[in-house]
Amino acid sequence: MDMIESRREQQDKKARLSPGKRELLELRLRGRASLQMTQNDIAPRPPGDNPLSYGQERIWFQCQVSPNPALFNIALLARIGGALDAGALQSSLAEIIRRHEVLRSGFASNCGVPRLFYSSDADFSFERIDLRSLDEEAQNSEVRALSHAEARKPFDLDAPPLMRATLLILGDERHVLLLTIHHIIWDGWSSGLLIQEIAQLYEAAMKGAPNPLAPLSVQYGDFAYWHRRLMTSEAGRKQLDYWANRLAGLPDLLALPTDRPRASKQANRGSRYSWTLSQEALAGLTELARRTNTTLFVVLVSAFKTLLYHYSGQTDIAVGTTIAYRTHPELERLVGFFANALVLRTTLDDNPSFETLLARVHEAAVGAQSNQDAPFETLVEKLATKRGLSHNPLFQVAFVHHNIPIERLTLSNLTIDVEEVSTESAIFDLVLHVFNEAPGLRLRFEFDVGLFDDATIAAMAGHFTALVQNMLEAPTLRIAALSLSDSAERSQIIAMSEGASLQTVTPELIHHWLGRNARADQLAVSTCGAALTYGELSARSNRIAHWLQRLGVGPDVPVGVLLEPSVELVAAIVGVSKAGGAFVPLDPAYPPGRIDYVLSDAKAGVLLTTQELASKLGDISIPIAILDQKVLDAMPDVPVVSSVAPENIAYIIYTSGSTGRAKGVMATHRNAVASTRARAGHYAEAVTGFLLLSSISFDSSLAGLFWTLFQGGRLHIPSETMRRDPGALMRLVERESVSHLLCLPSFYSALLQVTTSKSGASLRCCIVAGEACKRDVADHHFAKLPHAALFNEYGPTECSVWSTVHEIAEDENRSEPVSIGRPIPGARTYVVGPDGELSAAGLIGELYIGGPGVTRGYLGRPELTAERFVPDPFGGGGERLYRTGDRVKRRRDGGLEFLGRFDEQIKLRGYRVDPREIEDVLSSHPSVSDAAVVVPAEKEGSARLIAYVVAEGDSGEIESALRRHVAQNLPAFMAPEVIVALPAMPRLPNGKVDRSALLEPAAVATEQDLEREGHASAIEFLLADIWRAVLGVEEIGRNDNFFDLGGNSLSAIQVVARAQQLFGKDIPITTLFEGGTLGELAGEIEGAAGADAINEKLSFLLAEIDPTAELDAVARGLGNEGPQHVW
Repeated sequence: MDMIESRREQQDKKARLSPGKRELLELRLRGRASLQMTQNDIAPRPPGDNPLSYGQERIWFQCQVSPNPALFNIALLARIGGALDAGALQSSLAEIIRRHEVLRSGFASNCGVPRLFYSSDADFSFERIDLRSLDEEAQNSEVRALSHAEARKPFDLDAPPLMRATLLILGDERHVLLLTIHHIIWDGWSSGLLIQEIAQLYEAAMKGAPNPLAPLSVQYGDFAYWHRRLMTSEAGRKQLDYWANRLAGLPDLLALPTDRPRASKQANRGSRYSWTLSQEALAGLTELARRTNTTLFVVLVSAFKTLLYHYSGQTDIAVGTTIAYRTHPELERLVGFFANALVLRTTLDDNPSFETLLARVHEAAVGAQSNQDAPFETLVEKLATKRGLSHNPLFQVAFVHHNIPIERLTLSNLTIDVEEVSTESAIFDLVLHVFNEAPGLRLRFEFDVGLFDDATIAAMAGHFTALVQNMLEAPTLRIAALSLSDSAERSQIIAMSEGASLQTVTPELIHHWLGRNARADQLAVSTCGAALTYGELSARSNRIAHWLQRLGVGPDVPVGVLLEPSVELVAAIVGVSKAGGAFVPLDPAYPPGRIDYVLSDAKAGVLLTTQELASKLGDISIPIAILDQKVLDAMPDVPVVSSVAPENIAYIIYTSGSTGRAKGVMATHRNAVASTRARAGHYAEAVTGFLLLSSISFDSSLAGLFWTLFQGGRLHIPSETMRRDPGALMRLVERESVSHLLCLPSFYSALLQVTTSKSGASLRCCIVAGEACKRDVADHHFAKLPHAALFNEYGPTECSVWSTVHEIAEDENRSEPVSIGRPIPGARTYVVGPDGELSAAGLIGELYIGGPGVTRGYLGRPELTAERFVPDPFGGGGERLYRTGDRVKRRRDGGLEFLGRFDEQIKLRGYRVDPREIEDVLSSHPSVSDAAVVVPAEKEGSARLIAYVVAEGDSGEIESALRRHVAQNLPAFMAPEVIVALPAMPRLPNGKVDRSALLEPAAVATEQDLEREGHASAIEFLLADIWRAVLGVEEIGRNDNFFDLGGNSLSAIQVVARAQQLFGKDIPITTLFEGGTLGELAGEIEGAAGADAINEKLSFLLAEIDPTAELDAVARGLGNEGPQHVW
């Protein structure tokens, strides 16, 4: 699209256009004409006025921050056939540099401000390398090596010309010309123009004719001057207003699933993957464009957006594209960087048909074409809500349609074939290039290798091809229903979704299998000062079972179990199961209000507890059974007779609820047996000693209990005090020769801190679960316990504790997050897209889980059960699947990667927490009219709940009252760490709470925030003065963000340049983007130079400002007093 056509060619093509294509062209021409009527034609600029163009300014800035010095190199390779006159070729290139002023331009920096200058004696590099002594294979190898080396060789922007040539001599009539030009003076259109001008000048030189090229009426600098004047006019402002409205509320990032986490700063290293679409596919696409009255460009962009919709799961998608932006005839004869980037935004939240999507993209393209004069750089400064170096602003994915290929040029005695050379760079995450090359289409992905593997992009290309085929067959289908997979890939996906087989056993009753593999005299469970053998555990649990049956407990009767961690707790759990009841574990740390709610909601038949714990409950509405030794001694210790069946409930675990109230998950005996047998089958190391670390209300504790007793191991229950002491726990591990443990990754990290080779010698199997496992936890494990296997488990309570598992290898790919693994024996794990179909590997979807671990559902909530537990459409034989609500993707090796939630639920210290349940409790307080709870992104293990409330009364009194109210109704782990009173809750246009604003502290102004903090050091004081000078803002506090105060990329460079000059220290520009506050920048400067060196420098500066300033003023910091301006 950046190549040249003559006026006659354009007119001929216009006559052949469809109505839709003509509309696009005419709108563009009308927009061009309207601007020409309101603005003077481009004319020579005033002498000495040499502004950079908007595009040059952006590229200059990116060159300052990118770690890839060749990021903006453009490399061309021209194969020349025939008897070449190298001197004539060199003189032709020299004439082109003389002819185009921009090719003699350089770019210097003056205190962080780019300055353009022109060199009249620029030394153009034209190197000749003779390869005629090499054979053809060696020549080809050398051409590849030299072309890639040239492409990656950086330019010095203040040393023009920013263009060089190398002529490779392969034979008397075989040559290769390598041309490398910096993008700051060049674009795709320029490449085509260059080849044409070389051909004309060379032909004239060979014939001894004069220069055939007509003089240029304007130069690139004249365009830059004209464009800046245009954008300050009314016409320019209207276009900026159009884009401000069009892009309002645009998401900051199109979050495609990547193979590695996004770095805080792009490395800009890229690669390419090419493939083709057939002639038949091109014919189908062209016919679809004709029938829907649009263009091939629109059809291809729509197909690409559909692919991105499936990959990202997002419905507001912005794709960038480029336009030549030569809006006046005289600009078509100029080389330079004219191309402008346009943003094509489309919303897909209603899951439109593909034909409807075509209409939307067509409308977006028409609007973009009509407002193409607004430079992308200005849009970024005006509209980008967040600044950073991790991704491109406004869009991260682009589409480029090269509809006019560079064709072979034939001269009187030469032929010239031109091709691009990869610079192995990437500005964007992903770019799809489409080339019209007979007989079909050639496609090429350019991608950031810091994000994507080659295999991922190859799979994406295959998905695009399949999507195009499916879309052509059924363009009226909704885009979610357009599959990216063929039948072979679908079969492969299903195979990866299924775990190993798990044979059914009888009876499927969990208590039947506990202790079956142990002798009666073996220790079963021990805690501080107490222990039970398997024989004693059996007898004691039998007595409890007889007692409970006399109290009316039978199949599906819930029994509350409120006991401290102890041998009695284990006996009670087993006893409830033997009686046929369903135990409901209750943590003694729960407030009375929470315990009463769970017992009432479960309709418990009885509460099993101790006298001490019962005395703290107050009045409850169900019978209380006090564990009393005399009562139990009166019960028989023989097995009880029960009618309990595998489909009866074994236990009920309460989890946080999205309706505002906790909900009970009913796990059957069949679920518990299957889950436990899967453990015994998967883990090679049998449990000899298991350390029970979790609360009994946390379902992983049941997993450890059942697993240990199933295999005849010993269950070790530490005291509450010991649980909070990692050192004491590891001494217990050493003393009792514990072989297995299961806990949160963050807690395991704390254990590893105090683990020695001696204390951890007995450990054979360490399992982490309940929250994301970070790589540093795995690294720490292998450093301390290389002999022990490390596993990462995942599973919701609704699927009986665990559903997938991954054994972490010491040498596995560190660039990937730790996988949650593959399905456990008997389980099925499907990644399902928005259309309800299986997602291909690499695509984000919701995790659905099937198999014998899928529980009965939610107690007393049939509608919610029907919503979350759905029929299995993928071959489950009439079984059900549980919709987890978790966002995942399947890796190519079949392992799953956890990416977060589709709703507001979070995992906090292993507990599932729905903020709406906490909000419901807060809102139930009579003083509160509105409440919202968020969890800001924090470091692992330090996540915290922050509550925002709109309430009447004194903020301090309200906070105290709400803390008491929460403590009475919610477990401690659900209590907000911070409660903030707001005058009003920030809301989106649709009326919903704007949670993203609550996650940005600067967006939530409280009374104390309105008082700006003074400067904590002299460095901050001096930096604030620089900010004032650059930004023109007087009031600057240490926590103010540079970009929130109106800073942009260029002013950031100015600030850093002045700070470097002031403090005499190199300061990376990235510091201002990664942090952004005055205090953070000051800390970076002091940390880089050292406090002593900085204080010495400041003393000198202060003495210059005020000779009476004392040295100790620097040490104390200047606060808000001191000189008003340094600059």
